[in-house]
Amino acid sequence: ALKGKDNPNWKGGIGDLPYPVYFRNSLKKEIKERDGYECKECKTKEDLTVHHIDYNKDNCEKNNLITLCRGCNSKANFGRDLWKKRLLKVLNI
Repeated sequence: ALKGKDNPNWKGGIGDLPYPVYFRNSLKKEIKERDGYECKECKTKEDLTVHHIDYNKDNCEKNNLITLCRGCNSKANFGRDLWKKRLLKVLNI
């Protein structure tokens, strides 16, 4: 299995860092509400998360956050540059 340093998406372990305190439930609820409580990729309303478009956990600006289901959020970790462009386009940014 391609884990840790052997994985092509390895970023030096930054995924283990905690999210900032201001990435709280009320902000996540606000983003999900803005996005109509659906994944902006596949349109499901199940198992929703809030994704940082630029992959920077510290950037919790609303224009950097988008609702994705857990499956699409996982897919967005591969080919990050393409996903970033795609998701910004979805939000018309």
